[in-house]
Amino acid sequence: MTDSKFRVRQQLIDHVKQLSTKTPRRFALITMRTFEDFKKFLAKINPDNFDYQGHFILVLIHGSIPEIQEIFDNLWKLQVYNVIVIFEDDHEHLSVVTFFPFRSSTDCSNTTPVLINEFINGTFTRDLTNIFPNKMENLQQCKVRVATSDHLPPHIYTKTMIDGSKRLAGRDFELINALSETLNFKIVFSFYEALGCFLTNNSAPTSALQNKSDVVIVNCYLRLKRLEVFDASTTYFTDKAVVLFPHESDLSSFEKLFYPLTLEAWIYLVVYLIIGIAVIFVISRQSKTIQNFVFGRNVKNPYINMLLGMLGTSQHLSPGNNFSRFLLMNFLIFAMIIRTVYQGKLFHVMQANLKYSEPQTIVEMLDRGYKLHIAEAFIALINNDARVKVIKNFYALKAMNQKIETLNAAGLIQYWYSLSFMQDFSSHKENPPKTLTFDHLSGCFEIWAGGCLVDGDKSHQNMVVSRLHA
Repeated sequence: MTDSKFRVRQQLIDHVKQLSTKTPRRFALITMRTFEDFKKFLAKINPDNFDYQGHFILVLIHGSIPEIQEIFDNLWKLQVYNVIVIFEDDHEHLSVVTFFPFRSSTDCSNTTPVLINEFINGTFTRDLTNIFPNKMENLQQCKVRVATSDHLPPHIYTKTMIDGSKRLAGRDFELINALSETLNFKIVFSFYEALGCFLTNNSAPTSALQNKSDVVIVNCYLRLKRLEVFDASTTYFTDKAVVLFPHESDLSSFEKLFYPLTLEAWIYLVVYLIIGIAVIFVISRQSKTIQNFVFGRNVKNPYINMLLGMLGTSQHLSPGNNFSRFLLMNFLIFAMIIRTVYQGKLFHVMQANLKYSEPQTIVEMLDRGYKLHIAEAFIALINNDARVKVIKNFYALKAMNQKIETLNAAGLIQYWYSLSFMQDFSSHKENPPKTLTFDHLSGCFEIWAGGCLVDGDKSHQNMVVSRLHA
């Protein structure tokens, strides 16, 4: 107290300037002489300089003044409640007073000074750990006005009970109800028809801006404009942002025939077959001895044998020597492995309703020429890189946030959210496997028809040759 009096004599209070800080001050010690000094200080404080839920010590260097309750009343109107006033009398008797806004259900917003500690004969009479008592742990059944809508499922909605009565239900209702029980306050609901989202000019279809409600439960984006006029609780539920793509066309039955293997696999397979055909072509131009050694004795058409091996049908004539059998066995094993993998994948592809692949990133969408449509709120959040000062003035916000974090850590909020969907989940059934239809197999028939045309054209040529010979 002696040091405070000395500093005050050196400078006038109204000439002391606020220090500019990046974040609001959470602690402050203010020395003053009269109530007029307090009013000068009150005119200077604002949410940019002071955290209204911080802790303040007011030192009256000239002793007690009759306006202490008026000081508390002015601070409580700003919802500043962690404040104590210290003063001494002529006998070096120091008193520490504060106020408790919630005394009982019929005595709310009480700003009467209460003595919480004394300094007598060089020592405090009470424990100093409670110099700033927790005033929000018990609201004594005082009313908290909650504005919300009763048709915001699954967040909050009206539920019809078995006996025909109606009650509120949903995740947010269970949450505010749990907060009222743990903090011991009484909920007074008021309902609005709209969703409760604030407009760009900070207007809202609720009574909150007219100071007719303390808490607003809404279902809308947390936009910067809303943070300028409303506090936001701690985050207790997050969800993924869903990107909607235009409907991609289905793969045709013919395209599904090539889908089981990747482009690289098809290229390797075609190269492998071309090499095989080239080998057959070269060996066919060699002597009969070499042909018998590679193809086998009496093998007249190795191209047909190669095709039969690919399709998995039996060979009409087996090679007579070991080397040709070795070559044929390696090719048959290779063809069997490829054919098994292909057929297994093809069967799955024919049952699935496959579409063209969708882009996985924003870059792919832009490369394909997509035109992006995005909600204005997302644009504001994406483009804004600066940190926003969130002003927290609601007196019970800190206490509510602590309880919300506890409930969230216990998994209760997620449990309440899942209750709204249990009925849908219980009746959900997996889709049974689809039955193969002619549409699924039409690609095979297209290839078969093409093969028949090629074979028919060759048969027609053979008939013409035979007639010419005749």
